[in-house]
Amino acid sequence: MPGPIVITSLAYLLAAFAALYMSRKRNPLPPGPKGLPLIGNLHELPYEYPWLTYAQWAKKYGPIFSFKVFGSTTIVINSFKVATELIEKRSTNYSDRPRMIMADELMEWAWSFIHMPYADRWRRHRKMFHQYFQPRVLSTYHPSQTEMTIKLLRQLSCTPEEFGSHIKHYVGSLALKVAYGYEVKPKDDFYVQLVGIAMEPLLLVVHGNHLVDFLPFLKHIPEWFPGAGFKRLAKDGAKRTRDLRDIPFNAVKKSMADGSAQQSFAYEILEKVKANNPNSQEEEEIIKNCAGIIYLAGSDTTSSFLLAWMLAMAQYPQVQRTAQEQLDKVVGKARLPEFSDRSSLPYFEAMMLETLRWHSIVPLAAPHRAIQEDEFEGYNIPAGATVTINTCLCPGRHFAMDTAWIAMASILTTYHIFKAADITATEIDPTDFTDGLVSHPKPYKLRIMRRPSTSIVFT
Repeated sequence: MPGPIVITSLAYLLAAFAALYMSRKRNPLPPGPKGLPLIGNLHELPYEYPWLTYAQWAKKYGPIFSFKVFGSTTIVINSFKVATELIEKRSTNYSDRPRMIMADELMEWAWSFIHMPYADRWRRHRKMFHQYFQPRVLSTYHPSQTEMTIKLLRQLSCTPEEFGSHIKHYVGSLALKVAYGYEVKPKDDFYVQLVGIAMEPLLLVVHGNHLVDFLPFLKHIPEWFPGAGFKRLAKDGAKRTRDLRDIPFNAVKKSMADGSAQQSFAYEILEKVKANNPNSQEEEEIIKNCAGIIYLAGSDTTSSFLLAWMLAMAQYPQVQRTAQEQLDKVVGKARLPEFSDRSSLPYFEAMMLETLRWHSIVPLAAPHRAIQEDEFEGYNIPAGATVTINTCLCPGRHFAMDTAWIAMASILTTYHIFKAADITATEIDPTDFTDGLVSHPKPYKLRIMRRPSTSIVFT
């Protein structure tokens, strides 16, 4: 009679043969660069401007390709059609997020529901955010957007050479007003600067290509250990992250206590929670997180888009002239554009979309994770694989585009945008934009002059 060792050995052999048989029957992974033993494609990973490398690989391997690092599979999608099929039509399998140790665990960005795994906590955050930023409620923000736009025009009139600071002040002011009811100072406001302070270290690691993301045990090594500089970076980043989330939110709670709070997202929902469930610490945490996302995303992405658009207007003056001609015809030269004019300005709308194509401000979406094994067009997508999309759709994009539209239309109604004297290139190299989660144009100069034909007074 066979002994236990023989039986156990046979069981292992059968399991091995079964696994080998199943792997042969399984479809292949999407094509991709051939890696090295053990480390896979670690040596080929793009640590700067990864979307440009992914675009090059897509030309070689197709709209869906893969690579491996230490046995972990990453699937990259470089096609809107494929992204729609997987992320939207098969959302139950691809709504999860991979573990991002450097960004989420060490730098403490796990509070952002954009990074959260697909679970009840994520759904509660998403629901709260969507209630206040779905298209049908956006008109409630139009008065604030119009008010802030007029302030922007005044700033451009006084110091046009500081247009970059004025744009950041405009979008930061609006985000802070909507999220927290905070009225910013005319210049060098701490709350406006807080976003940049918090984002600076995150931009270095957000793509999940840091070594600790592939070798999780490294998170436990002490800061003094050789090669542990990432731990010191993470510690500083975590402090900045907490400040971004806590300082403005605590200011709202303080103003509510002394009766000076202004209407805002945080104030309105905190009031509801106070009335219905005053001891709900968990609900308050969700409010804090969602307000932080409004503040962060509203400040950073919209300013990047507007600065890219202004650069494009200087590079393509004929597009600027055509847009101004349509504005003059629809709006006239005696008033500023209003949101009710938008449907009558199709060229202007197309110009906005073309700016997004010309320079994608968020070129890589936050990575997804395949919950279960899947098959797509003859390729195998393993369970647990990271799925990266070389494009992005933001849940607050409708609010952001409204914010951008009213500013763009008002600027072109009242100003001309010209190249600075030292700008001669007609094309912009992709690396003239910053790397990171949000890609900004690198600092540049413009000439901004009042259109003499307009009689609008906003000073």
